Amino acid sequence: MSLVVWALAALISIFGALCYVELGTSIRASGADFAYLCYLKWYPLAFGFMCVGCVVLFPVAIAVQAQTFSEYLIQGFRIEICDPTAAFFAKKLLGFALICKFHTFFSCDFGKRQHSTIYTEFHRNYVLFSMDIV
Repeated sequence: MSLVVWALAALISIFGALCYVELGTSIRASGADFAYLCYLKWYPLAFGFMCVGCVVLFPVAIAVQAQTFSEYLIQGFRIEICDPTAAFFAKKLLGFALICKFHTFFSCDFGKRQHSTIYTEFHRNYVLFSMDIV
């Protein structure tokens, strides 16, 4: 049964990817969803979509990835923490340290040379928000 559900989810993902291929070949503007919504002259929806993406979706994705990485790292090194509260805070602290490390990397001079200032500011904002989530 789980294989059938997996196959249906894969089929739905393929259809979604084909829709984006169709949009990408017919609308020659860069910017993905934001560009497609602006092409349709749905500027308020495009603005809302971009704001939700920058303020909520990207920070949450970073927080989940950092949390998952910290759990895998602790399991990978076979670190045994007997106290469940200490284990919980160790995973949170490791995820927080990972987010701080990437934030520091993109804030230093190397990161500013490699990326535009606007990207660095967006990155700093959603990393700070994702640290609140972790």
